[in-house]
Amino acid sequence: MFDSPATNLVPGDANGRSDVFLHDLHTGVTERVSQTPAGVGGDGHSTRADISDDGQWVVFTSSSTNLGWNGGNAQDVLVWNRLTKQITPVSWPRGDDEDFVGVQSPPRISGDGSTVVWVSDDDSLPGDNEDGVRDAFTWDRQSGVIELVSRGPADAGGTPRQADYHTDGIAAVSADGSEVAFESRASNLVDGVPGRPCCLLSSDVFLWSRFGDETTVELVGRTHDGRQDSGASDPAVSPGGDEVVFVAGVSPIEGVGGSGDVFRWDADAPPGEEYSWVSRPPLGSTHGNASHPEITGGAIVFVSDDPQLSATTVDDNDATDVFRVAHGAVELVSTARDGTSGDDDSGRVDVSLDGDVVAFASRASDLVAGDGNATQDVFVRTYE
Repeated sequence: MFDSPATNLVPGDANGRSDVFLHDLHTGVTERVSQTPAGVGGDGHSTRADISDDGQWVVFTSSSTNLGWNGGNAQDVLVWNRLTKQITPVSWPRGDDEDFVGVQSPPRISGDGSTVVWVSDDDSLPGDNEDGVRDAFTWDRQSGVIELVSRGPADAGGTPRQADYHTDGIAAVSADGSEVAFESRASNLVDGVPGRPCCLLSSDVFLWSRFGDETTVELVGRTHDGRQDSGASDPAVSPGGDEVVFVAGVSPIEGVGGSGDVFRWDADAPPGEEYSWVSRPPLGSTHGNASHPEITGGAIVFVSDDPQLSATTVDDNDATDVFRVAHGAVELVSTARDGTSGDDDSGRVDVSLDGDVVAFASRASDLVAGDGNATQDVFVRTYE
């Protein structure tokens, strides 16, 4: 899945807008997602796509007025069915909301295609109290129900506590939609945790979980002494929902790693051993500055400009690169044809369920032969 303003990827692409495309690695066929069932391209820009594990369901954002509901002033979340080519609007405003502002983050879809998550300022969505605070939401594809995720425990009357500050970044969802990891600067989402006054700038990472009709929110990204105000960001959740990776602001392990490093939280680990340092370089560098981690059952991938992460590849391009962690080793993914690091920035990474296929965007011109278009492209690296 990727978005592109290119007009020569599929026949008849003449809408002059960025579109979302799906490329099948088995057949080599690329098709446009952001179009009507009759093949008419969207009349607005479509971007920020994600795909279910079986490739049937694609979620993306679009300002198009001919693909689903759109009042013409916002990016909406839409879901495309690969089998029927039908598009279903997800984030359309409920009620008479003329000030609808749309989605504020790239949406994500669960591996089984049942659940979409996104972050929005829209106060008309269910569970929101029109407080102007940005929140995380889920949408159930079967029922069409939207649920507020970034909320605290219910009071004595059963009313969930509204977050006292914004949800930021991208919310992530487990394979079955029962867990959502999100980043928030709210101070009142969990009880019994040493915290801070409302609305300081540092964020924390939380995990929302559903067990039948019950939901919980747990603090995951925190300081080594268990406090909030950790600066944790960029969460991703494993398919099973029992692991979360994030970029630390303050290390959750005393004396190990630090700001800008990727850490993993494991719900099944013994107390005191829940955290591990993922982006740990072999030479002990503390450079940090990682971003956009993703986790599957087979690997963790992330983006970083740390030149000391790989023990096997010379990384001297002074650019951001894509890295993969499998079997405890950190390896450089965005390598040039001669095995060295690419000649420009790489990022926007995703990884297959087994961890053996990594897709990423890059401006490098030396990753494959014949790349002379002088623009950002999408690349796939496959591990045997």
